[in-house]
Amino acid sequence: WARIAGRCYVKRRRSPPSGAKRKFWPLPCRVTMHLPVCAMPCSAWRCWLEAMLLFAYGSLLNPESAERALHRSFTGADLITAELPDYALCWTSIHRIAVEGVGELAASFLNLRPQAGARALGALLVIDAAEFARLCAREKGYSVHHVQCRTETGQWLSAVTFVDERPTPRIFPPAPRAYLSKIEAGLKQLPASFATAYRAALPEPAGWVAGNYGFVDPEQKSHT
Repeated sequence: WARIAGRCYVKRRRSPPSGAKRKFWPLPCRVTMHLPVCAMPCSAWRCWLEAMLLFAYGSLLNPESAERALHRSFTGADLITAELPDYALCWTSIHRIAVEGVGELAASFLNLRPQAGARALGALLVIDAAEFARLCAREKGYSVHHVQCRTETGQWLSAVTFVDERPTPRIFPPAPRAYLSKIEAGLKQLPASFATAYRAALPEPAGWVAGNYGFVDPEQKSHT
């Protein structure tokens, strides 16, 4: 057992053998779990979720955003920089927001898409069952994926992450500039080499919309 981020304990995993498929099955089954975020975990899930890792790749890289979402103090030291193989960042999660001086509109937010050979950069953070429930309310439209991430030290750790698998429009709306600013503020508290690599891999959205924003959905808004 290894102490992660000084907060709780998770089981240490060995790196997969050379040539092995990069999959890890935290439950006694051999199917990839895709859980709708609105589903309540069963008793077995609650036990497992008492200590779990989340792969964050957007605004949760910002400690202030993480504090509002998790309802506890948070610093950049609580994040373990990592990569998620065979996924890429994209701006394909669409949500309704209200922008100051503009009004309500659809906006694009970061998402993950499967892509062989790619890697999505992010960070791991330890969460418990109550925090996972808050994140499920925050990440409207996303599904939970079980993934295996590699840290900068080469260690493989199992985690969950949120992926929006809803159908996408032909033309994507702009992304909030303030959302990117939150991510940039978080990157400043992470290692410079990671921040540089993250920025280099981050794709450009269809456009930008300026101004402070809030989510239209009241439950989603209360956790951001």
